[in-house]
Order: sequence, then structure tokens, then C-alpha cells
Amino acid sequence: MKSIQTWKPGRFAEGIPMQRVRSAVPATLPALLRTMHLDHSSADAQKVALREWLHDHEPGPALKLSLRENGYGLLLEHHTIGSVGESVHQAGGTGHFS
Repeated sequence: MKSIQTWKPGRFAEGIPMQRVRSAVPATLPALLRTMHLDHSSADAQKVALREWLHDHEPGPALKLSLRENGYGLLLEHHTIGSVGESVHQAGGTGHFS
């Protein structure tokens, strides 16, 4: 049987599989806004920042649900990592939400 390299603090050992650590993406809109220090900002400022965040990040299912439940679901309608503005304009939108 092939030995598996595993990690323990300070050394490798057998028996404990290594796991890749994922960056933590908040699971709710309030948690994300707190992380961004925008929990007390205006809705307009939050929308701008959330569009930028979505440009570079993929929200998980729980965060998508939270965005929709809190009135920010339109930000997901044209969400594509790296091309938020492009997809809004391709869909005939202005990129502005009211």
C-alpha cells in the first residue's frame, strides 16, 4: 500500500490527509457587508461595492439566496466573474439598479 504524505504542524506524517484550505466566502449578505465594512453604508454604496466584489468572487448558494432575500438579487442576474459590466450591457441593461 502506498504511503500518503500528510501534514502536521512542523512535519509530514502518515495517517492525517492534507486538505486544501478554501478562502472563506461569507454565507450571508450581512456577513459580507460586515467583512467589507459596509454594513452601515447606504444601499447605493453597498450595490457598487457588491458589484465589484462579484466581479472577482463566486458567491456560494447560501450567499446567493441571502442576496436575493435582501433585495440584491438583480446583482446576480448578469453575474459572471470578470465581466459584470460587460454582461449587463450585453443584456441591454444600463448597469444601474434602482
